[in-house]
Amino acid sequence: MLKARIVSCLSLLLLGTTAPSPADQAGPYTYTVTNEQATITDFDTSYSGSLSVTNTLGGFPVTVIRYQAFASCSNLTSITVPEGILSIGNDAFASCGSLTNILLPGSVTNLGSTAFYYCTRLPAIVIPDGITALRPSTFINCYSLRDVTLGAGLTTIGDGAFDFCTNLVAITIPDGVTTIEGAAFRGCRSLTNVVIGAKVASIGNFAFESCESLTRVVIPTNVLAIGQNIFAACTGLTNITVAAGNPAYSSAEGVLFNQAQTLLVQFPVGKSAGLYVIPGTVTRLGTSAFDSCASVTNVVIPDSVVEIGDWAFNFCTHLTNLVVGTNVANIGNSVFRYCIGLKSVVLPDSVTNVGDSAFTQCSGLTSITLGSHVTRIGNQAFLVCTALRDLILPDSVAWIGESAFSGCGWLKSLTLPGSLRHLGGAAFSYCTALTNVTIVSGLGALEVSTFESCYKLKTVVIPGSITNIDAGAFGNCYALTRIVIPGSVQHLGDGVFYSCTNLLRVYSTGNPPTAGTTPFADTGATGYYLPSATNW
Repeated sequence: MLKARIVSCLSLLLLGTTAPSPADQAGPYTYTVTNEQATITDFDTSYSGSLSVTNTLGGFPVTVIRYQAFASCSNLTSITVPEGILSIGNDAFASCGSLTNILLPGSVTNLGSTAFYYCTRLPAIVIPDGITALRPSTFINCYSLRDVTLGAGLTTIGDGAFDFCTNLVAITIPDGVTTIEGAAFRGCRSLTNVVIGAKVASIGNFAFESCESLTRVVIPTNVLAIGQNIFAACTGLTNITVAAGNPAYSSAEGVLFNQAQTLLVQFPVGKSAGLYVIPGTVTRLGTSAFDSCASVTNVVIPDSVVEIGDWAFNFCTHLTNLVVGTNVANIGNSVFRYCIGLKSVVLPDSVTNVGDSAFTQCSGLTSITLGSHVTRIGNQAFLVCTALRDLILPDSVAWIGESAFSGCGWLKSLTLPGSLRHLGGAAFSYCTALTNVTIVSGLGALEVSTFESCYKLKTVVIPGSITNIDAGAFGNCYALTRIVIPGSVQHLGDGVFYSCTNLLRVYSTGNPPTAGTTPFADTGATGYYLPSATNW
């Protein structure tokens, strides 16, 4: 240990530096000294009222306020930081809940992440010109922050820098800023005016999400990269305008496109539309392009469109009529999630994939027509489409995901095509009106809880291609009275038919399968099998 200390001190001397002093105390301050410069490391949390932070400690100039130095000083009301301070660390003033005023000197060049986190009474801040970057979440949850002046030296506004500053009314982003990172102004619901600086080149994901009072935005000429959902849930936003000369983006009738207008990036959430016909130049609908656009009732997707991005029409609760062009190949994940007004959808033959949660919670959907080339239906694709009555699966379908049709309470009859090779767990669970199921030969297994709680299921035809029926596949199918298990089935999982209270006869046409724990629990069923059979 002694050697280690000698080497450490020798190294510091060779580098021309001195080792930090042990922490020292001066009144309410705790500090250390390195290279004849003092760092404030802690402060008495019981201190109340106004404070002019000292500029010297132990005879040395104070240059650094370390992370958490003043954190949770809940009785401080006003703070003046003196000239000479160069750096303010992460969480330095976090949770100073009574702070109503702070003055930062021009000497500060670094302001740490979450430096003013949860300073809930702070109404205003002036960022000195020497600060080039606002770190992530610098002012997150400063609910009273209304007036912000950003310094001329600023180049980056970090992730969540003003996240949930719910009283912020206006912001002018200086021309020196080139990057606005993700969620920078998310949840600033009082924000009515944003001036984006002329040199901004990049705006990150969710940058202005839930800025509910924002009505108009101008994207300047130099913006070359716009992230996903930058104006998501901006319910008052009616117009997005792109400045002339922008090489990457354009706008038409307040809608944001790429420059060539082949990609529809963002339809303003608050724009009154009723019927909207997507321009014929568009080939792709971007991620969340119409997310939460409650005023859109009718959409015509032209034949030029080949791809509908994830979340494109998520939560379009008043969308009642939809025309899908004949060249769309992919319906992305959660595209029509919670479109509760949709009643009937026809997907063209060009569609090959219906993504995960594509129609989840479309509670008004009564009919879906799947094109003849659909091969994949994703996990939870039609979860809790409680009004769905008509379902014809084309012979092209090879893959159906977990809980794909779970909770489709009005579905009465089902035929699974011979093309099907994968049927996910709980795929048709809680289809409480389902009475009969026919599985055409081709599928190899019924996974966990496939038809669990299909209370009215009376008839199931299991083909000779099935080799395994997994746990709870037919659990709580109260109306099931008999079942024929083909000789191909090698194993029954735990509780396959648990609580099928009316199941009386189980027929095995071959050598009965091995079984997990109590596959027929609470059934009273009698098994019938060939005299030569084993296992049962």
